[in-house]
Amino acid sequence: RSSYSFCTLLHPPEEREEKKPPQKKIMSRPLVIVDVVSDILCPFCWIGKRAMEQAIGMRSGKIDVEIRWHPFFLRRGVPREGIDKLQAYTQKFGRDRAEYFLLSPESPVKVHGKRYGLEFNYKPGCVVGDSMPGHRLLMYTLEAHGSAIQNKLMEGIFRRFFKECENIGAPQTLISAALEAGLTEAEAKAVIDSDKYLKEVTACDVQNNARGISGVPNFEIYISTAPGNKAHTSGAQDPEYFASLLDRVAKQ
Repeated sequence: RSSYSFCTLLHPPEEREEKKPPQKKIMSRPLVIVDVVSDILCPFCWIGKRAMEQAIGMRSGKIDVEIRWHPFFLRRGVPREGIDKLQAYTQKFGRDRAEYFLLSPESPVKVHGKRYGLEFNYKPGCVVGDSMPGHRLLMYTLEAHGSAIQNKLMEGIFRRFFKECENIGAPQTLISAALEAGLTEAEAKAVIDSDKYLKEVTACDVQNNARGISGVPNFEIYISTAPGNKAHTSGAQDPEYFASLLDRVAKQ
């Protein structure tokens, strides 16, 4: 079975180009899986990521945790060149709310982000890009390299979009993030410049919507040996609350 077990793949892993031999790992502590449904365009997903990582640090040495990222689309059909960010937010929230959200130091995103050392910047020329290429690259990375590298990639993509105002739909932005996470340029380009994982990402997104996930971030937390017993929560919760969920499932 593929490591990408959260969503049912369209064809079994033995038919895929990327093949990894099974690795045995001796666990002395519970392995807790955190499946996160998110979109690269979601600011609270970056905040939720950092809050969960802080919670994991609070349980360091007691619980082993693996975070895996899964696709969701807040905005579909974005052209590769992107859409002006202020324009996109104005279309969704209205001009006043868009300017408050992006520009005001009292914006909830800026206020909550500061707690985790995160910067949410806006300048003229910032665009909302197409998140599909990033989701495809993230899915490939999870299958080919595992959750730790995927998590590094997600961090790099978030930072480039929210702090550095880069177009996350642009190939060079994704390649830069991939290199930072430890992928090679050749493998990143092979995914970005093709339609690899397009069907799988689309199918996973459909499944997530069918399961009733309508907002992100959405978290499912469970022990790897008992995936049927899950703790669910959504939104960028406090680290203390995330830590309590880790404790709950680790005791099962």
